[in-house]
Amino acid sequence: MNNLPDTVQWLIDFANLGCYSGELNPQRQDKIIRLKRPPIEPPPEITSLTIGECPHTGLGSNIITDNKGYEWLRTWRKPIFLGKNVHHPSLEEFRKFFLKAGIPPKETIESFLIDIHDTCSIRVFLKEDESGENYIYKGILVSKNDCKETYPEIHRFLNSFWIITWRALIRVIRMYNREEVRSFSIKELEDHVFKYYLMNQQNSSDYEKVPLDREGRVFSHNNTLPCTIYAYILDLWYNHKELHSHLKHCQCCGKFWFEPENKRPGRKRIFCSEDCKRIFHQQSRSDNLKAVKTTRDRLKEKKQKEDYSQLIKFLIKNSYTQNEAEKEAFKWVCKKGKSFKEFKRTKAVSYGLK
Repeated sequence: MNNLPDTVQWLIDFANLGCYSGELNPQRQDKIIRLKRPPIEPPPEITSLTIGECPHTGLGSNIITDNKGYEWLRTWRKPIFLGKNVHHPSLEEFRKFFLKAGIPPKETIESFLIDIHDTCSIRVFLKEDESGENYIYKGILVSKNDCKETYPEIHRFLNSFWIITWRALIRVIRMYNREEVRSFSIKELEDHVFKYYLMNQQNSSDYEKVPLDREGRVFSHNNTLPCTIYAYILDLWYNHKELHSHLKHCQCCGKFWFEPENKRPGRKRIFCSEDCKRIFHQQSRSDNLKAVKTTRDRLKEKKQKEDYSQLIKFLIKNSYTQNEAEKEAFKWVCKKGKSFKEFKRTKAVSYGLK
């Protein structure tokens, strides 16, 4: 969808970090999806649930991690593939995004502060010098070695706001479609976003008196990441309701996108690309073997009918009666499973037939 507001486009791009078309990403869904064909077979040691056990993802005993790092959910039938547990964007993906996008519309990277109470935290978003060993901050070289210990903390911090953004977009889709959300509470999400947004407003008591859904309400921010994300989320929720019906979420890779307004009516798109559609709908291995066998049998039956018909015509041409030709063709093609071509090469020569 073209001509999206800058703030909405920024939210979509931020939520889509780490999503790649054609790659299965089950843990970026808000509900469990059983794939027809997981990328690998489940480990044989995973047992099915017994009567009385519940296939709940919150129970540690139901989540099994195989030797390749993939997680599986135990069920009463075959286990469900959940993919890698690490499904958040990497710190490098965050860094590249902020270096390129900043905060729209005109803020610079150096004015973009992160409320983590550590001056090192901002350096992960700065440009490197030519050697790649230092960051450049306001014209001063800062050694990377000075802030390595803060990287895990920064990553956790960014992931927490990435999750908030992801849930905010899921809320738009589910509420518009009047569908239930099971992976998180919409009420708790709304309370959290508005509460922490107000904490960054100078006159929060006056601000709170203004109805959220008042048309054209401006959600300002102070250039910090938390306040900015909350402002953009509230802006999407209450000032861009005309976009809600166009927001989609890919069931394969987890990417969000807005469907064009002029798209022809038809079945709702649930995949962002043909690659995702193909990967998601791949047949299971057992179904694939059955399909191959069915196709092979169908082709064999078709070939037999052709050989049977050709052999009857050939024998009648060589003075056989209809009954004699049918008996010989049935014996040769149907019982022995041989072809008309082989008959001409062997039997026809010995019988003197042409």
